[in-house]
Amino acid sequence: MPTIQASSYNRPVYQGSHGNQSVAIAKYTFNATAVDTVVDIFSLPPGAQLTTALLYSSSGLGEGAGLDLLIGGAVVTSVDDFSAADTTHTRCVLEETTANTDVSVQVTGAVATGDLVLEIFYIYEGTL
Repeated sequence: MPTIQASSYNRPVYQGSHGNQSVAIAKYTFNATAVDTVVDIFSLPPGAQLTTALLYSSSGLGEGAGLDLLIGGAVVTSVDDFSAADTTHTRCVLEETTANTDVSVQVTGAVATGDLVLEIFYIYEGTL
């Protein structure tokens, strides 16, 4: 399974005052991206807890295309049909991260072409 790193992946995420909710937003454009391809969108630092993720597209990703949202490689939600412009909201309950944790999407169903915006809301509590 191929893995791609989005331009947002190496951008630092905010690690401000402990306990404050923060948001990180990234846009990725799929260009005939094969099924099972993983796109790493963000890397959360140790001490972050993801609370909410929003996935949406103004174009859709093509007939039959879907996405899995992965946190640390584990599927937390699936969008089986992302063929039309759509919004999916999922609430995640995670343990505090103890190492850098990837937030990724994996293409499912069919080849994906189109734009995706991913917003993640997280609380940074640090590792003390």
